[in-house]
This record gives sequence, structure tokens and C-alpha cells, in this order.
Amino acid sequence: YPSVQRDIAVVVDDAIPSGDLTATIREAAGELLESVHVFDVFKGERLGADKKSVAIALVYRHAEHTLTDEEVTAVHDGVLTRLSEQFGAELRK
Repeated sequence: YPSVQRDIAVVVDDAIPSGDLTATIREAAGELLESVHVFDVFKGERLGADKKSVAIALVYRHAEHTLTDEEVTAVHDGVLTRLSEQFGAELRK
């Protein structure tokens, strides 16, 4: 069945390892998450002192049916909430 990819960029403290972010994403997304990988890390004055932006690609897929947008959005929103609660992550604007 086809996959659905969603990319996010979150701003977090520079001290937070990207691996911690991806591990938390795997836990929060559960069985629908097929893969997750960091594809960019950006540091700059615009983000603030000791901050970085981490861009992450998430691929969702169900083994038995095509995912609906609502299914993906529900899981994806849960991922964003968990990142915010655990790391103080904010979506990059």
C-alpha cells in the first residue's frame, strides 16, 4: 500500500541529540511509522542562542490498507505533541 511522507522542522535546544528526537518519534507514532530520518540540522542567529532546527522526514504506511489523511494527521499530531512535551520542541516557522 502507498506510503505518506510528512516532513517537519522543529526548533529545540542545541544540547538535545537528534537521535533522542527520532527515538521519541518512533515511540509516539507506533506501528504506522515506516521510517524516520533527519535530513537537515540548522543553527543560526535567527533561532536564538543555543537553539537548532532539526528537519525530519517521517514515512507512514499501513500493511493492510491505504492510509487516510485523517489517520495520518491523528498520528502525526500526536508525534508533534510528544516532541513539544518532552523536549519543548516548536515547529519552525
